[in-house]
Amino acid sequence: MRFLGLSLLSILLLAGCVKDRTFGKLTGLTGTAQVFSIEHKTWSPVGTESPIYTGDSIKTDKKSEAVITFSKGTITLSENTCVIISDTVVNGKRLIAVLNTKGEVLSNVKEQGTSYEVWTPTAVAHAGGTDFVVTFSPQPYTTNVRVLDGRVGV
Repeated sequence: MRFLGLSLLSILLLAGCVKDRTFGKLTGLTGTAQVFSIEHKTWSPVGTESPIYTGDSIKTDKKSEAVITFSKGTITLSENTCVIISDTVVNGKRLIAVLNTKGEVLSNVKEQGTSYEVWTPTAVAHAGGTDFVVTFSPQPYTTNVRVLDGRVGV
């Protein structure tokens, strides 16, 4: 668990070192969502077509859903979900990591071979060319992974 936290911290710190931090954009929104920018250090309302950057945190409110589109697919955040986005290079390979700190994340990753992972405090799910859902509940501190299509390693 400690290693997972240190690894995530390293990736997020590296995210701030990239010149073009553009990850994708918000392409769908039902209800309301907010983004926490590492540059502005504050939560702000976010709307459709808003850019999402590496290092940003995105959270959805009650009865809300947000869709983030990026070069390799889409990430859908269900209501009351909070994630941090990381897109960096580790050991010469691109790694997209989504830290799910609360709620449900549906990932649709188009390209096989893409290093794409969803992290929670209790698990890491990695896949490429697949659809899967990762749900993290702080109470009772559990992670559930459902594979909709393809394969996922946990």
